[in-house]
Amino acid sequence: MVAPSNSELTADQQQFNQLAAILAMGVRRYHQRLKRSESLLEKEVPEISPDGAAHRILSYGVFQYFGTTFGPLYF
Repeated sequence: MVAPSNSELTADQQQFNQLAAILAMGVRRYHQRLKRSESLLEKEVPEISPDGAAHRILSYGVFQYFGTTFGPLYF
């Protein structure tokens, strides 16, 4: 089966194809960022706080993902 060209599609079908392409691009970007954040989590360095509890510090790259610029996040 051969896919019809854009000129053979109705306006609704063309709009649906555009939305599907945008959604697919967003899903790809999400998966890329997820892989990147998982690799950053593997590079975490444990740090000892004054009370002796170990805290993990997330790398700066995770903050770039969330669009923030403040310091490390402790949890």
